[in-house]
Amino acid sequence: MSPRRGLPVVALLVVVVMFATATACAGLWIEHRITVELPRPTGPYAVGRSMHVWRDDLRPDPLADGPERRTELIVWIWYPAGPSEAAVADYLPGDWRRAIAGRQGFLLSTFLMHDPTHVVSHSVVEPAPSPKEGPYPLVIFRAGLGALTSQYTTLAEDLASHGYMVVGFDVPYRTGVVVFPDGRVIVRPPRLDPETVPSEQQDVLLDTLMAAWVADIRYVVDRLASGAVISGPIGHQMDVARLAVVGHSLGGASAAEFCRESRCTAGVDLDGALHGDVRAGGLDKPFMFVTSDHGNTLNTTDQRIQDELHAVYARLPADSRVAWRIQGADHFSSSDQVLLRSRLLRGGLKLEPRRGLAVICEAVRRFLDVQLKGAPVSDLGALRRRYPEVQEMFGR
Repeated sequence: MSPRRGLPVVALLVVVVMFATATACAGLWIEHRITVELPRPTGPYAVGRSMHVWRDDLRPDPLADGPERRTELIVWIWYPAGPSEAAVADYLPGDWRRAIAGRQGFLLSTFLMHDPTHVVSHSVVEPAPSPKEGPYPLVIFRAGLGALTSQYTTLAEDLASHGYMVVGFDVPYRTGVVVFPDGRVIVRPPRLDPETVPSEQQDVLLDTLMAAWVADIRYVVDRLASGAVISGPIGHQMDVARLAVVGHSLGGASAAEFCRESRCTAGVDLDGALHGDVRAGGLDKPFMFVTSDHGNTLNTTDQRIQDELHAVYARLPADSRVAWRIQGADHFSSSDQVLLRSRLLRGGLKLEPRRGLAVICEAVRRFLDVQLKGAPVSDLGALRRRYPEVQEMFGR
């Protein structure tokens, strides 16, 4: 073929590639703008949500730049609500959406994630709590490394609909982006992201982060136990004596570490590798481990993580421990991200996103019902019969 005859072929290929790229981008743009309704809560209660700003004037933030910076938190509370005509809460407030979009960049915020403006939650803005069964057990929730608390709205709403007070919080230098009502936007610096620092620095950084995260949980529990931090009926409906800590990823590790303390009634680690003293000291509180599906052949890191989980699990009383692997789930199956990521980012997911969320929400709720509300242990077996994806990790 002469060079001149080859030119039309090359031009045709360029046109085809450009057309395919434009079509793919158009498809991703349409997907980005489609309205996504989060799974409806399965409990009998409507759900309320409130937001608060707290500042710990006694504790300098060990992760902040400069010794005089105090630890500040944005606290989100989901709770059982009574009848209300209040508006449905935005999935993510507008100032948060704008700040996050600017940080994500054009590609991620425009094509690879659903627009949070079009995500529909089921929480109502600050209605009165339902008095039917209160005061309600308290669940402290900790998100995964860098993740927003709002990205676990499905889990928080479902627990609240079943009669739990769920308190989560975002903290600067832990959460990827934190937006305060006064307009301040604090972005986590790369030096505090274990995924971007050199490998030889990761363990030291994780230990530093863990210490800060557990201290944050301790501070929140202290404030809630004081009874003075939340005025009005919401604060009066919290039963701090029935306290669970639930977390995902590093938040799950933080839950395990905090539950070595006396105030914790029970805890849940959602796919989090353990860090801190719990690995050697173990636990004496009811605890549940839920992991994603890492396959039948574990690499060296996954095997070490599983061995550490088993070491803690094995020392717990048989009637207070649960360790489940969710077949087909990935690391984000407990988060709304599994629904809000583009199909390009979840193409290898084996477990349908809504079913995965349903499995994990019900698993967490049933375990807490047993440990905090006195439900029969047989309820946990009922979950496995309903969802064959739920498999024992270590046996009873």
